[in-house]
Amino acid sequence: MFALKDGERLYLSSWEYNAMLIINELARIVKESGGRVKPGKTAVISNRSVSSRTRELAEKIDHLVKVNDDLGESTPRNTAIESYKREVGVLEAFDNTPVEVLGQSWLSFVLGDKYYSYSFDDNPFFDFRYQKATIRDGKYNANACSEEDKREWEQGHEIWSHKLSAEERSDIARAIFDMLISARDSEIIRHKHKTMVPNTYNDGYHYEMVYEKDRYSKIDF
Repeated sequence: MFALKDGERLYLSSWEYNAMLIINELARIVKESGGRVKPGKTAVISNRSVSSRTRELAEKIDHLVKVNDDLGESTPRNTAIESYKREVGVLEAFDNTPVEVLGQSWLSFVLGDKYYSYSFDDNPFFDFRYQKATIRDGKYNANACSEEDKREWEQGHEIWSHKLSAEERSDIARAIFDMLISARDSEIIRHKHKTMVPNTYNDGYHYEMVYEKDRYSKIDF
């Protein structure tokens, strides 16, 4: 999920909402540490999952109350009504005030002589990936491969849930930052192919494995 234009209004799932807020917290930590963050489009976000679930529960409560009125009260229905009301109370306590953020679920930044990128997947159960490369003459090796985050920071955190608190998001962002800083540079993947080469001492040919040249990307922020 990402914004297509500055200030775009986005109504996100709980995971998308959490991902953008974690990325923004990570960006804040990078800047506080003296790094530079690649700019992107801004967005104004809120959690649509909270609003949708609140409406769904309200409809269930109204339905059960009507059934009680028509057929008489029953213990199972009353228990369900009270359970739904408790959940509504929790959801209504959620601060869903729209907030302006960097509207994306990934981040690229420079800190010291290193280039970093980190990306969440749209699905919280898929891999999250990062890239780290040394900067030389204002460029980094674009053949640096995308590494998998082992997500040791995830334990005990329901990252897909509206229950994830601001404090937990801050802790996750700090853990991701620390992981990136301590990580080794990403492995350089050099693509190769076979090519036919003329023999030196006769008119024949033979095949040799040729490695493609490294590709370098300029730091433009």
